[in-house]
Amino acid sequence: MPVILVTGPARSGKTSVAYALLAMLRDAGRSAAYCKPFSAHPDHDPDYLFASGDLAEAIGIGVGPRPVAATDELAGITSAIAALSRENDTVVLEAAEGSTLPEYVEAAGARVVEVIPYTPSRNWAHVVDETAVRWGNRLAGLVINSVPLYRQASVSDSAARSEADVDAVVLPESRVMVAPTVAQIGEWLGAAWTQDPVNEEALVERYLIGGNIMDNGPT
Repeated sequence: MPVILVTGPARSGKTSVAYALLAMLRDAGRSAAYCKPFSAHPDHDPDYLFASGDLAEAIGIGVGPRPVAATDELAGITSAIAALSRENDTVVLEAAEGSTLPEYVEAAGARVVEVIPYTPSRNWAHVVDETAVRWGNRLAGLVINSVPLYRQASVSDSAARSEADVDAVVLPESRVMVAPTVAQIGEWLGAAWTQDPVNEEALVERYLIGGNIMDNGPT
C-alpha cells in the first residue's frame, strides 16, 4: 500500500502537514498509520507522543514504533513500515528535524511530499525545479507553507512557471496555529492579575499595542 514521506527543513510545518494528511485519509474512509522512524530525542519526541496519544484517539490511526536515534537501524525500521503497510491503506512517514535519507526512501518504497516554508522574494519556479531534480520520480508533490494571504497569488504564479511536472500546493498562513494564550503572554511578561483571572486559555492571534495615556501617538 502507499507509503508517503513528509519531509522539509526544520520548522517548515511538515508535522502539521503529516497530521493533516492522516486526518484527510481517515475522513475519506481509508485506514492510515503514522510513523516517525528517526529522532534526535527518541525517548520523548513530541511529534510521536502527540500522534500516538491525542491524535490516534481523535481520528483513529495506527502508529508505528517509537523512533530510534541511529540510522543504522534501517532494516528494522523498514520491516516495521512494511508491517504497517500490510495493515493500512496508507502509511505517512515524517522525516526527523528536516533531514532526508534517500536510501531509506528507496528501501521503504516511499513517495515524497516536501514542505518548504514561505520566504519573501524567492523564485518559486526554481524551487519547484530543484525539488523535482532532487527526488525524481519519488516526488509526489511540493507544499509551499505558511504563505501570507496577500502573497498567495504571486507565489502560485511563480511556481506555475516551473518546467517540471510537479504538483505544487500553496498553503495560507494560519495565525491561530502559532497563537499564544492569554496566560502564556502573562507568564512571559511576568504580569499579575489585578482582578480574578478570566479567559486565560483564549488564543491571541493579533495585537494592538498602545499606551493608556492622553498624549498623542507620535509624542
